[in-house]
Amino acid sequence: MRREGIPRRAGKVSSTKGGNHVTGHKLASARSALVSALVLLAVLGPTRSQAASITNGGFELGNLSGWTVSDTGSGTWNVHTGDFSGRASAQPPEGLYAATTNQGGPGSHLLMQTLALEAGATHDLTMTAYYKAFAALVTPSPDSLSEVGPANQQYRIEILRAGAPVRSVAAADILHSLFRTKAGDPAIMLPRVLAADLTQEAGSSVILRIAEVDNQGHFYASVDAVVLVSREIDTTLDSVPPPLTNATDAMFDFSSTHPDTTGFECSIDGDAFGECAAPVEVGSVSEGVHEFRVRAIARTRNS
Repeated sequence: MRREGIPRRAGKVSSTKGGNHVTGHKLASARSALVSALVLLAVLGPTRSQAASITNGGFELGNLSGWTVSDTGSGTWNVHTGDFSGRASAQPPEGLYAATTNQGGPGSHLLMQTLALEAGATHDLTMTAYYKAFAALVTPSPDSLSEVGPANQQYRIEILRAGAPVRSVAAADILHSLFRTKAGDPAIMLPRVLAADLTQEAGSSVILRIAEVDNQGHFYASVDAVVLVSREIDTTLDSVPPPLTNATDAMFDFSSTHPDTTGFECSIDGDAFGECAAPVEVGSVSEGVHEFRVRAIARTRNS
């Protein structure tokens, strides 16, 4: 990547190296009687170890704030504590509360939350699921999330693409399947930790959908401790211009050792980030303040 059209003079470089999502170099000029100096300062932002992307993931507010519920038929999602209507677990696996379904007849119940997955970061989703079914588990053919029609007694947890119909079971709409029951599964599943790596969806929003359908008998599906951990992908400046130079070009080399890195995006003087590859040469830098920034990206499905 070469950037032309920015006249420049001599340069002085001060840099630091480290890992973070966005690495920057600032260029500032200072005029004396005969010399213009170009100052380049590497700016490394803080590394975030966890992003609060799930709202009320442990249901410890004692309600379903932050979640969207969609029901058809009888019943809905509730927040419970202790042994509520014979749930599979006498106590929530974590904290005081968990979410569970309850019904008085056939119904279909969705619990959803939209997750904004930042570009340039890894994203790991975990949760604890458990259930107690009072009728044999079965998935209809063709598959559906409707309580109307063929026998349908199932529990499933999936990641949908943004904009997908919330009750869609089309393969094109389901990005990840964390869990689903099938015919022959036991009537009770004790708390089980589920996990999904959502890094390939970085740079987009997705929908976490937790669904339970029952038209054969009572079905208590439960979930707790929903957590999304996001970690920025390290970007390191490997080479920057020398401390003082009369060269007409500024060269920046950079890298990332993170296994999920699929490329880089660069920005010059506040322009929008665009795809770039190391090394980047900036040409014709004028007197004044200029800034070069680079970030690693990790996305395969939505790049």
